[in-house]
Amino acid sequence: MNFKSVLTFVLIYSVTLSAQWVKTNHPQSSMIRALAYSGNNIISGTFDGNMFITTDNGNSWNSINTGHTYSYFYSILINGQNIFIGTSNGVYLSSNNGSTWSLVNNGLLSSVSSFTMMNQKIYAGTGGGDIYATTDNGFEWKVIAKGLVTYSSITSLVTNGNNVFAGSDGPPGIYMSTDDGITWNPKNNGIDLTYIFTLARNENNIYAGTSGGVFQTTNNGDQWNKISEGMAIRIINILLEVNQNIFSGNDGGGVYLLPKGEQKWIAINDGLNNLNIRSLVVNNDFIFAGAYDGTVWRRPRTELITSIDDSQYELPTDFSLSQNYPNPFNPTTTIKYSIPNSQFVTLKVYDLLGREISTLVNEEKAPGNYEVKFDGSNLSSGVYLYRLQAGSFTQTKKFVLMK
Repeated sequence: MNFKSVLTFVLIYSVTLSAQWVKTNHPQSSMIRALAYSGNNIISGTFDGNMFITTDNGNSWNSINTGHTYSYFYSILINGQNIFIGTSNGVYLSSNNGSTWSLVNNGLLSSVSSFTMMNQKIYAGTGGGDIYATTDNGFEWKVIAKGLVTYSSITSLVTNGNNVFAGSDGPPGIYMSTDDGITWNPKNNGIDLTYIFTLARNENNIYAGTSGGVFQTTNNGDQWNKISEGMAIRIINILLEVNQNIFSGNDGGGVYLLPKGEQKWIAINDGLNNLNIRSLVVNNDFIFAGAYDGTVWRRPRTELITSIDDSQYELPTDFSLSQNYPNPFNPTTTIKYSIPNSQFVTLKVYDLLGREISTLVNEEKAPGNYEVKFDGSNLSSGVYLYRLQAGSFTQTKKFVLMK
């Protein structure tokens, strides 16, 4: 560990000693199964079928149950103004911050336990072990993986470039598709547990939360390695990536932080009275944790994400796409971009004829400042375009590869 890493660790650790989680005024209900960030709002879904929204960081919560009737709630996906919830009855959609909901189940025959999105296609993992997809916001669903797992649920989905990963609570645990869901192959080498409860992505690294700790792969699942130093080995219910830091919500262990570039977890539970954490989300100001007993806790994100270079954690107020550096380049260059609120983000490279060359980003991103590297080793010299799309924001810039 270099000096900067040591000092970063000390800064984070010293902050956590004095900081505290604060209980919000969330109505007492059942387990907080999922939390999501939409605009300035935090949305919660409880296991017994209630949904709530706060516009003031949890000081007050209002019920948003109009138009949906279901027994159990499992998951949330936000795509621009559309909020999708996965329930025991299938999928409901709201386009007005939860004021009203409509059932969008055409072709869908099961409860929905997980979501992800790639190239404007929404994937839904079900309690019956199937995976469905829609390209029209849920008005028509098609099954793309029938019976992927038997007597198990697709508990989590995540994308990495053009790859889709599916985690399940039954063997073999993790599958991956490289062809838009047409075929799926097991990707569990190195994971000795088949109960996968959550997946998260940090750049090209995939993290899997299991019934016995966290595993990481840097090569799209060809090999997984356990990274649980500093963490009490418990069921990992939720993993959350924030500016290349990983947060973990554990069953009885509370919340842990894996700082950017580190391999050791830090417990950050001061003030947290319920250590059975089922959901996490971050907005511009706070990190929120949903607990098994129906409580929601918050903590300023600046208390938990600290760096020598604090500027990278100053939240942007506008969308932006920076000019790459260096430019011209040979063969690699860095592209930086900023998003002020959670959005599904794509960053792609094109030639001057508009043909897609590479997908650099294709996932839901929390608010923050990001950078990604592009390698043009396999391209000829010339002018290329790179385009950022985040919700309704789109911006395109040129860059020059000079060999």
